[in-house]
Amino acid sequence: MISPSIRTIKTALLTAAVTTITIGGTLYGAELKTQKTSQDQRQQQSEEITMEEKLHSLRSARDVLVSKKGAVEKQLRDFEARVEEREERKRRRTSMGREEEK
Repeated sequence: MISPSIRTIKTALLTAAVTTITIGGTLYGAELKTQKTSQDQRQQQSEEITMEEKLHSLRSARDVLVSKKGAVEKQLRDFEARVEEREERKRRRTSMGREEEK
């Protein structure tokens, strides 16, 4: 037979476990509600943005991308020029070597 002190300890542990699980579930539920509320607020704000503001934002983003495109295209042209220059030097060295062999 279980002595009363062990039964008391088991009851206390069970109570503590149930309380811990309940508190954890409550906190988890509150966090989910907070996230949902935050998502709802962001969605509402995006719906409130006028078409004119969206258009302005998209044009600004386009301007940034166009300027980056120009810079990347210039880098690509410079790179291709360097590659062509290297190939030309290599061809000259190869042709000079053939002339010396003759």
